[in-house]
Amino acid sequence: MNSFDVESNQNIDLTDCRTMPVVALRGIVVFPKMNLHFDVGRKKSIEALKAAMDSDQEVFLVTQKDAGVDDPKVDDVYRIGIVCKIKQMLKIPNSNNLRVIVEGEKRAELVSMVKNKPFMLALISVISTENSEPDYKDVAYSRALKNEFETYAASYSKISNEVIAKVISLKDLDELSFYISANTFLDYTQKQELLEENNSKKRVRRLLALIRNENLTLKIETELQTKVQQEIDKNQREYFLREEMKVISDELGDYDNPLEEADEFKQKINALNCSDDIKEKLLKEADKLMKMPSGSHEGTVVRTYLDKCLEIPFGKYTKDSINLEKSRRVLDRDHFGLDKVKNRIIESLAVLKRNPEYSGQIICLYGPPGVGKTS
Repeated sequence: MNSFDVESNQNIDLTDCRTMPVVALRGIVVFPKMNLHFDVGRKKSIEALKAAMDSDQEVFLVTQKDAGVDDPKVDDVYRIGIVCKIKQMLKIPNSNNLRVIVEGEKRAELVSMVKNKPFMLALISVISTENSEPDYKDVAYSRALKNEFETYAASYSKISNEVIAKVISLKDLDELSFYISANTFLDYTQKQELLEENNSKKRVRRLLALIRNENLTLKIETELQTKVQQEIDKNQREYFLREEMKVISDELGDYDNPLEEADEFKQKINALNCSDDIKEKLLKEADKLMKMPSGSHEGTVVRTYLDKCLEIPFGKYTKDSINLEKSRRVLDRDHFGLDKVKNRIIESLAVLKRNPEYSGQIICLYGPPGVGKTS
């Protein structure tokens, strides 16, 4: 006889051990008083159900640890499962599969495996729940769990009003926690964890934490979807407005279309070899131009600014060769007067020649009017 290394558990009544056919479920956890229908196709499971029907119609349903295992052994299933009553078993037409309806009765522990073929037959022991005396905490636990589940159910249309009404009517903590666990979309490993917890208050606390985490995740997902939808709506609105303005411009014979002009500027800006901060600033100016009449004074200022910025050779550098005498000759040759400006430029070049790493001075020599080139 193969057996588990079973730890001592004072809640297991070893005198209530009995052998029972076992069916391993994939990704499904059954709870007490839970009605479940499922299809069975594996030969061992079909044989186990037939054996159960030939006796007292009771079967031990236990969840596989890995749903991908096709021929589960004793080490492939969880230790805690549910003794279920088979309510109905039908053969599916044109198939060897069975459709089964069961009702969960009691939690039980798989103590040892009696045999594995032609079906799994195990020695199981029914688990008695730790039933403490009801106190004021039970009401608080129950109310908190019900409120959290109502919030959770509001996000899932698949959870019916009948389920919500049933939850509201339940008073026993064990029954409430098992019923809610069965009617959530938690992962089967989380449900198995809840099934194995023997203390009702600990189970409720764990279930509360899981549902609250789900509610928080759903809230974040909803907010994200709302933001994405708002962005899509905004882009669609801008697109339609752009198309309308193009049509109006064409009808009026206005060939200086600000939308097309702004788009052209944006393409040139995106092609610049400059930082993202500079691009963002220039793109904002292009957006302003898009909203201005083509002949307005403000539009002319923005166009001039963008044209000048686009002429700046971003990302192109020359090798410095500082010759103060030559610089002075070039300044005197190309510019009449402006002695203070020339002297300031020569001073700056002298400092830079003495200390090439010095970067505390900026002399603006290029740009539109009014940006401080002279001053």
